[in-house]
Amino acid sequence: MVKDAESHASDDQARRELIDARNQADGLAYQAEKTVAENRDRIAAGEVARVEQAVAAARLAVKGDDVAAIRRASEQLQHASHAVAEALYTQASGPSAGAPAGHSAVKDAEVVDAEFAETSK
Repeated sequence: MVKDAESHASDDQARRELIDARNQADGLAYQAEKTVAENRDRIAAGEVARVEQAVAAARLAVKGDDVAAIRRASEQLQHASHAVAEALYTQASGPSAGAPAGHSAVKDAEVVDAEFAETSK
């Protein structure tokens, strides 16, 4: 039985690599679709199309048994989703996340919750 297991070790390793590659590609596709769905109005149409194309390519590659093709599709999807994430980050990190420069984000007569500590001297 041990010899039988040893003889199939390379087959088992190849199968594991295929499953791992499929899982990674599927996870990346899910995350990219979620990011696009949540931020579609903030992402340029060209970037949305690029990500959707990469997701479709990854989903197609996962259906096959070519580990290299799955990894290439995953890499392309990762590059496309990183570009979207970078664009979203750049938009969010503007001056006070959209507030005009030099102005406070707090409006007049607006209550601001803060913590303080009283000290006696």
